[in-house]
Amino acid sequence: FIVFLVGCNSEDAVPYIEQGFTGEIGSIEGVVQREERIQNRQLVAAEDIVLVTYEVKPQFRVQKQRVERELKEQLEKAYPSLQFVVSGDFKLHYEAQQLAKKKKDDSSDDEVDKETQNKIKKEIEQLKELAEEET
Repeated sequence: FIVFLVGCNSEDAVPYIEQGFTGEIGSIEGVVQREERIQNRQLVAAEDIVLVTYEVKPQFRVQKQRVERELKEQLEKAYPSLQFVVSGDFKLHYEAQQLAKKKKDDSSDDEVDKETQNKIKKEIEQLKELAEEET
């Protein structure tokens, strides 16, 4: 049973998608990873938009909006040329994970065609609209 739980560790999840992304996704992930109030995260990037979804640790759920605001400020300050959508909403987090899994399953090679890039960007835009609708 313990081996099963260790095997299901969320740290093995796909952390991001990089589709014609203009920034350095690894360093952005590092900023998000340093936030001690977050337990799971998902980064999805396309061109100049980065969608950051996360789950807050149970003891910090009361501070969920504060965590979101502070994380967005940190990211915008560190990367002013990028547009960030930061959300702690579980539905957005789930959708971002599904998008990352879909991308991983669809692309077997490193090269992604223009049509796939446009599809990914469109899905990110839809998730962005959903995030703005909820706030």
